[in-house]
Amino acid sequence: TELAKQKKEPIRYEHGKAVADKIEAHYLECSARTKENIREVFVTD
Repeated sequence: TELAKQKKEPIRYEHGKAVADKIEAHYLECSARTKENIREVFVTD
């Protein structure tokens, strides 16, 4: 994958959730590759 070529890896759920909790934000996983939850990332309440 592109991340592997760059010697990077995806953020783990636990890390993303912990950061979101710390800054009192929502956390939502998405994927540019599969387009999963892409639209939801930009929807505001």
